[in-house]
This record gives sequence, C-alpha cells and structure tokens, in this order.
Amino acid sequence: GVFRDKVTMATHRGAIMSLKKGRGRMVAAFLRELHILRLCGTHPNVIKFYGALTCNSARPQVILELCTKGDLFRLISQCTPCHDRKTIYGSVEDGTMFTFTQIFQMLRDIA
Repeated sequence: GVFRDKVTMATHRGAIMSLKKGRGRMVAAFLRELHILRLCGTHPNVIKFYGALTCNSARPQVILELCTKGDLFRLISQCTPCHDRKTIYGSVEDGTMFTFTQIFQMLRDIA
C-alpha cells in the first residue's frame, strides 16, 4: 500500500473516493497517483488529500477534503455575475499552477 501507518480508529468528515474494480495496471497507476498526491503538499485552491485505504488491493480508496459546495462544474454553472466566474477561474489557475510546479519539482529531483 501507499501508507504503512496503522490506524485503529478515526473520524473523518470528508469524501472517500474508490476505484471501480480495477485490475493490475489500473490499480498500479492509481497507487502511483496517490503517491504523487501525498508528496504534492497543500494549497488553498487544491482539494486536500488526507490519505488512502489500500487494504482491498482491487479497490483502493482515497480520502479527500469534502467540497461542501459540490463539484467545480456546479459551482461555475450556478454563478451569475461574470466577476464571480473570473474569480473561480483565477483560483483554478492558481491551484493548477501550484500542482504542476510541485510535480515538475519532483520529476526534476528524480532526474
């Protein structure tokens, strides 16, 4: 698994996402992504990654921050003033640039 710490009991108010019955390479790719998420760090415009459950090797699960306002598409489609959409797009851009920079730095450190 990705995490080796043992948790005996935990409380979490967030979202638990699961890989639909994955096989071999799909599960391996999913676990690599979890590893990258763990190393990425935090940013106010990126959903927080809390951890993963990999006990069931065919259906690993990822524990993420709960988005109380729903998904990004819903948030954008419900905004009426153009100014609000520009603010959201700017936040998305900031989060995307942060994530890209973190991944680029990791790849550079490996090389």
